[in-house]
Amino acid sequence: MQEIIKLFAYLKSYKKSVFLSIFCHILMALFTIISIPLVIPFFHFLFSTSPQITSKPDSYLKIIDWLQYYFVKLTDMYGPEKTLILV
Repeated sequence: MQEIIKLFAYLKSYKKSVFLSIFCHILMALFTIISIPLVIPFFHFLFSTSPQITSKPDSYLKIIDWLQYYFVKLTDMYGPEKTLILV
């Protein structure tokens, strides 16, 4: 317990940097949690064996539908290998 108290004593001068680092790590975790579900539809369309046909979404708020639309469009235009390189 004494070692931890000594550690905090040394960190007092770096208080701003420590809090900034913790804040950045929290932001990184949040953006990672948000970005993974957005990439899943891409891999679904890229590696599926049946051809996918999607229509243009009617609302700009449907982000997942827009991603599916563009991923299928890219896969049809360039093929799965080049689409993987592009994305």
